[in-house]
Amino acid sequence: MDTVSVNSSGKGADAKLLVILSIRGTFDQVMRAVAAIEYAPYALTVTSLSVTHEVGAWWHADLKTSIAAPALP
Repeated sequence: MDTVSVNSSGKGADAKLLVILSIRGTFDQVMRAVAAIEYAPYALTVTSLSVTHEVGAWWHADLKTSIAAPALP
């Protein structure tokens, strides 16, 4: 992965983590990383995904997710 950016929004029950990932690798590596994130056992929403082909065998994906933050006791 090239870049990870994390931010939070909301409070209490509406709290969310906003995660932006920039992934670079072969097509297989990029798709495996995207799938691992999409199918993670968390309440998350993929809000944006773009995949582009770069020079040679390299691919690049930008993925934005919104993850429901667990309630604190």
